[in-house]
Amino acid sequence: MSFKKINLFLFVVLANILLSCSLFDEDAVRKSQVGSDNEPIIHIVMLDVPKLTSSADWVYCEGTQVDINNFLNVDSIVFGTLLRSQESTESGIVELYDFNKERSVLNSRVESNVRYILNYVESGDILSTFPQDPTLLGIRVKSSREGHFVEVGSGTELIIYSH
Repeated sequence: MSFKKINLFLFVVLANILLSCSLFDEDAVRKSQVGSDNEPIIHIVMLDVPKLTSSADWVYCEGTQVDINNFLNVDSIVFGTLLRSQESTESGIVELYDFNKERSVLNSRVESNVRYILNYVESGDILSTFPQDPTLLGIRVKSSREGHFVEVGSGTELIIYSH
């Protein structure tokens, strides 16, 4: 077997192992990067809420249970997602949504009018408005104009910074 075929085989095996992790297992969802003494620890919680809509009314997508109390010394939280619009003159609008309290998380709104490719957009720090109790989080999404498609990709996440 040639060297290139071996590398390709190893890559496919590794990709299958990584993709086989359950997105609903809290340990599989939560990833951490440990920083040095001066750098924060970064936790990523995937919400996995891909959605396509052309509605100018909010469309709701449940994500996953999150308890901010499971993370020590949280400094900030950022909401990020992949988003694209059918037209560059229209925007896709997404907010993080707390299904337990039936309200959006303040300051989590992001928008994009990028066409053709999913554009990563993220909020500012939402720690001060983030739910302090365990909650079911997801998103709500809409088009800035009825009939114009917007798409949320599967890269929707919470980035939790700790020290």
